[in-house]
Amino acid sequence: MKHLLTLILILSLPYTLFSQEFIQESDFEEVISGTSAFGENESVVVIEVWAEFNKDNAFQDWKKLEGVKYARINLANAPGIKKEYRIRMVPTILVFKDGYKELEYKAGLDLECPVSLEELSSDIEELKAGSQF
Repeated sequence: MKHLLTLILILSLPYTLFSQEFIQESDFEEVISGTSAFGENESVVVIEVWAEFNKDNAFQDWKKLEGVKYARINLANAPGIKKEYRIRMVPTILVFKDGYKELEYKAGLDLECPVSLEELSSDIEELKAGSQF
């Protein structure tokens, strides 16, 4: 029994240490505002609207994004978000600054990730630089 429990813990380790933060529709507004429970403020928030059926085409480099908060929301559990942001394809990546949507990347009919890490990082840096006046 002890070995089984150890094995389960070891197998779940990669998912707990590096797990993607999934949010619920009820948490969406709080997350995009950029305010955390600890009072920290991330002015840029990246949300990936995601679906289980297309998980192979999800944005893979989220661990490499720096200086932003990144989370995923499952489209199947977020009909209000789907309607408000007119999401028809997944993945769709939405970038918010101070609670307002600034950038949007939508998958095409091929359902492939619509943006590379380099493009997303560059666009985020431009967004941050544009508000430093």
